[in-house]
Amino acid sequence: MSFNAANSGQDLNESTAGRSKILSCRFTDVEQFTEFLTYSQMQIMQLSCGSFQSEFLATQIGDLYFTRISANQSVQAIGPKQQGYLTFALVWAAS
Repeated sequence: MSFNAANSGQDLNESTAGRSKILSCRFTDVEQFTEFLTYSQMQIMQLSCGSFQSEFLATQIGDLYFTRISANQSVQAIGPKQQGYLTFALVWAAS
């Protein structure tokens, strides 16, 4: 898995000895957000009406990747399972 971000020019897989590998991006368009997540081959569809705002935050510690993805609208994400990786997700929904 590679977290290449065209907008930031940063790659979490690059060797940066002694430094944290952190990537943070914000999006106001669901298509732009989907293009950013091309590494996961996910299809993301906005389900609720309104302007879209999302934030992606990722860090790598050794072989572990921690990501936080938030959005202000309801979205559906569909995609293939990443081979060779275990994925855990916690989903919070505000009522």
